[in-house]
Amino acid sequence: MKFIKNIFKFVILVLITIYIFREINFKNVFNNFNLNTDLIILILTILLIIRVGVFYFSMQRWNLLLNISSTKKIPVRDISKVYTYSVLAEELFFFGFVTRSVLKFTNNINFSYIFSSTLIEKIFSFYVLLFIALCTSIPLIDFLFKEENTKIYFKLILIIFILLQIFVPCLIFLFKFKLNKFLRLTPFKHFIIYKDINKLKLPFLYSFFIQFLNILFYIFIPILLNIKFNIYEFMLLIPVVVFISVLPISFSQWGWREFVFISAFQQIGISADDSFTIGIVYGGVMLFFACCFWLMHELYNVIYK
Repeated sequence: MKFIKNIFKFVILVLITIYIFREINFKNVFNNFNLNTDLIILILTILLIIRVGVFYFSMQRWNLLLNISSTKKIPVRDISKVYTYSVLAEELFFFGFVTRSVLKFTNNINFSYIFSSTLIEKIFSFYVLLFIALCTSIPLIDFLFKEENTKIYFKLILIIFILLQIFVPCLIFLFKFKLNKFLRLTPFKHFIIYKDINKLKLPFLYSFFIQFLNILFYIFIPILLNIKFNIYEFMLLIPVVVFISVLPISFSQWGWREFVFISAFQQIGISADDSFTIGIVYGGVMLFFACCFWLMHELYNVIYK
């Protein structure tokens, strides 16, 4: 099964690469990048502050989930090194979880707790991002379709999905006492430690902060590149684009993310070349900040330990 999945990802990667080389004129990439140095420094500073916020809330969320499962309290500093490595690995490949598993040996934490806490994180992020994407898609339909009947039809579908998404967690909360029996089933036994839903409220709230900051981060990238765009349309479209681009379709977000950007942003008047530029600059800035966090952590260990 894993072999088939890897073959599928490889085929997707090849098709994406062919598509990008056919659609993009690489001579036009960074054509608009002519901002003055002061403005570039200001925007990069804002992006760094946003990324630090994402890093902080993400690490706090994982720490809270681990402490729910562990019998001993795990300080944030004990997971900071592993989490920093996982962020760097996540930017290069979808290997963040593999890096986190090192915590089993460094802090003697049960592997099932690392697995379940990471999966809960992914579920929370998926849920929140999907909710935001569905909500912003309702006004976005007015820009994508012209016929009123088509607009009404798609808006009704989106409203139904939003109501269902709200209804499911409410249902879980109402029947939380019956949740224990369900969690004891073999496929879900690793999640029995999260039967107290009240303890999940703060990690869930952090997920909203994280996704809001992630979306805000995207908005500043075309501003940094001096690309002309309608900020209102871009803000409505970006949650949908982010949601699709983080799906593990390929070996890495690189390539897949640019493909999604090119396909989506052309719908709001951003050229394929500019969309591709937004994608690689976003990835480059994220990778640069991840390397900075890793370097600062290593320097801290050298100086103070």
